[in-house]
Amino acid sequence: MIDKERRCKTIYKKYFLQISYILLLTLCFPINVLCMWYGIEFYIKNNLNEKGIENIFIFYGIFMTIYIFCIFILAIINIIQSFQKYRQKEMYDCINSMLILKYGLLCFFVVHFVVSVCVISVGSLLVLAASQGTILFAFPVVLPWFIGFIFIL
Repeated sequence: MIDKERRCKTIYKKYFLQISYILLLTLCFPINVLCMWYGIEFYIKNNLNEKGIENIFIFYGIFMTIYIFCIFILAIINIIQSFQKYRQKEMYDCINSMLILKYGLLCFFVVHFVVSVCVISVGSLLVLAASQGTILFAFPVVLPWFIGFIFIL
């Protein structure tokens, strides 16, 4: 049991960059939506003026810029590490790193699809409620979103 635990820790240390890259990349869109949601909620609760909303957008922009910069740096470090593994003739580690990134992106696409569908559906329903139904005549392209969202509920 101890040997298996030690092996898991070794694997985690060996592929830490790939795993952290996939996690940061996967959580980018949901964190983006949450930051926007909480920023808007903070604005509504505190009845902020124009200067307050500017500060919220500046904070949001700085946070997301740092977040995307971290993802970019991790991608560059992963590329450098893969070239180093290739130069050291560690093909097994190089292939495993590639597989972690490849199959980790499946989770990335699933999470982004689910969050996108939720955001578009809620946004479509908000537009429908705000327009009191006239949006269906102006933009019938949103009708499949309404029907799909009703079937999901």
